[in-house]
Amino acid sequence: MDLPLVLVRRADGVLVYRIPLWFRAVMGLILAAVTGGMFVGGGAPGPVGWVVTLLLLLALLYRETWIIDAKGGEIRHRFGLLVASKKIAIALSDVNCFRLVPWVRGSLPGSEAERLENRYTLEASRGKQIGGDDSAKRKAPFRRAYLTLACETGEKSVTLNMVPARNGVALRVIADKIATACGKPLEEG
Repeated sequence: MDLPLVLVRRADGVLVYRIPLWFRAVMGLILAAVTGGMFVGGGAPGPVGWVVTLLLLLALLYRETWIIDAKGGEIRHRFGLLVASKKIAIALSDVNCFRLVPWVRGSLPGSEAERLENRYTLEASRGKQIGGDDSAKRKAPFRRAYLTLACETGEKSVTLNMVPARNGVALRVIADKIATACGKPLEEG
């Protein structure tokens, strides 16, 4: 399932990149409907009913939040369940840049086909189309192009989000806003 994260600017200027609130509302409604349906029938729910209920409850409690606090000089990531989430903090002074990285599932790394698909993905994320190069547009059905937003420090690269290439323009807009707020460059490749 492709669950898009949304970027929200709080009143204090902090950027929050998180799961949209509508996702929690929808999961809560589905959980209420399934749970209500299980108990209205009168009999005890079967194993499948309990598994579905548990999965819906986990989806309702899941958290994926990036807090970009340029004034505080920190990027914080909280992920996991609301009741048991994990935290990661990155100092802005350690961040070299933000990077948009294309990736094609099902392609041979370093091949000409991968290079063309990566180029096409980056061009498409700028809202441009590659003219006259049909080989980049023809794909095997198992190949899927993705665009990743990464935060690079001197030691590591941390992925903020990975979306299908068709959502690359929206990810580029978000990446521009995050990089600008942090005063860091946005690079490609």
